[in-house]
Amino acid sequence: MEDVNRWVVELQATHDQKKLADEANQIGKAISVKEFCRFYKLKQESTKSSPSGRHVGHYKVAAKVEDLSWLHTVIINVSLVCGVSLDRWKQSVNIMIEKDPGSPKIHRLRVIQLFE
Repeated sequence: MEDVNRWVVELQATHDQKKLADEANQIGKAISVKEFCRFYKLKQESTKSSPSGRHVGHYKVAAKVEDLSWLHTVIINVSLVCGVSLDRWKQSVNIMIEKDPGSPKIHRLRVIQLFE
């Protein structure tokens, strides 16, 4: 019972209603070409490919070419704005691992969910 009480106290301390609402509002918003490029420039190419067979290297190259990064961003944003998930996005499961204990950082989940 002591562990449960400690967990409840920690949960209450990290539950900031306004902060959580602000982060939740970020989910589903359009991303910029700059965000797309920044994400894939930092992504390690050794990251496993998705079930669609498209290798991370494909996106890394696209992030270096203005027209390709723009095209990928448009595809992502049309899906977000229309609320339609692409079939290949439905073939994988993304899990967010808490980076900082007690601080889920929903904005990181937004990025993880968008890409394969």
